[in-house]
Amino acid sequence: MRYSLQTLLLCSALAACSSSQAGRAGVSPPQASLASAKPTAASPANPSAATASGIKRTLVAQGDIAALPGFESRLYLVEYPPGAEADAHTHTEQCAGYVIEGSFASAYAGSPVTVKHTAEGFIDLPGQPHQFKNLDPARPLRFLVAGSFRKDEPLLRPAAAGPGFEPGTAPVPPVPAPEPPSGPVTEVKRSLLAQQDIADLPGMESRIYLMEFPPGAASKLHLHTAQGIGYVLEGSFESAFGDDPVVTKRAGDGFVDTPGRPHHFRNPDPVRPLRFVFAGMFHKDEPLFKLVSE
Repeated sequence: MRYSLQTLLLCSALAACSSSQAGRAGVSPPQASLASAKPTAASPANPSAATASGIKRTLVAQGDIAALPGFESRLYLVEYPPGAEADAHTHTEQCAGYVIEGSFASAYAGSPVTVKHTAEGFIDLPGQPHQFKNLDPARPLRFLVAGSFRKDEPLLRPAAAGPGFEPGTAPVPPVPAPEPPSGPVTEVKRSLLAQQDIADLPGMESRIYLMEFPPGAASKLHLHTAQGIGYVLEGSFESAFGDDPVVTKRAGDGFVDTPGRPHHFRNPDPVRPLRFVFAGMFHKDEPLFKLVSE
């Protein structure tokens, strides 16, 4: 029997302190759960794969989940040519996403069609037949998808077509797609773009944030409550966990944040703002981070 990632995480969460992801970071899941979690037959996750239709899915960041051996966080950059439509598929795990450029139509079996534009967040649901299309006949579509997966588990699997939009009948956006945020950033902002309960893990949810830092701004020393994964949209940052060396990330780079360790973070550019997206799985009402004393 194949147990979902969320069910296994519930076992791990019940075995540790429910009030702090930092406390859970070093706790291994119960051995009985691990014994039941046999890998499924699946093609290895391809770091960069393009389909016959020109759709490209590039793995830009991944990191092992310390509390759950055999699982990892991943973030993909997905690119669709103008007007391209994916074959019907199912997602293997619940994922959070962000549209970098363009507009898309999305339909799950038995659900209405939704449309997302540039700079909007969204949640992909697992196990449901999914149809997906780049709505613009002239402009490419680029978006991010982040989630937690078994080792070698694919991002998606082929499926029979659901009752969503038929080819060529997806809705046209009523207004032009907006451009990503730009211009001056005068204060640190952390905007929640999308969140969704995890159906088989009561009390937990997926979230994705847009983070904005003015030139030269730094975070106070803090701990991340959950393992997160992100992508730099604009600018650069310097980051160090505990006594580890400082790591620099720039626009187009992916990264993984470690929970439960003191985190130093700043935008080193005195002129240019920093913007990045950050996704993770959290307890309900759990904060994004907790401040710590120097």
